[in-house]
Amino acid sequence: MKKILIGLAALILGLVVLVALQPSDFRVERSATLRSTTAHHNFMEKAFCLVMNGKKMVGDDMERALGQMKSVLETGKSAS
Repeated sequence: MKKILIGLAALILGLVVLVALQPSDFRVERSATLRSTTAHHNFMEKAFCLVMNGKKMVGDDMERALGQMKSVLETGKSAS
């Protein structure tokens, strides 16, 4: 038990020395870059998006394609 306490004290002393030797302006900096697509639409494109429903236009095709992708991923065979 005495050896464990001496080892723990030595570890704590080592950490104190390590912290004391750090420069006073020591800082940890993190940064993150988020990338996204940008789109600039003219007036007609914006009006089209307000009037038309994109899901109605391509919804059935999208559902069929997603179903095919699922079957390909699950079975490993082509869904033609």
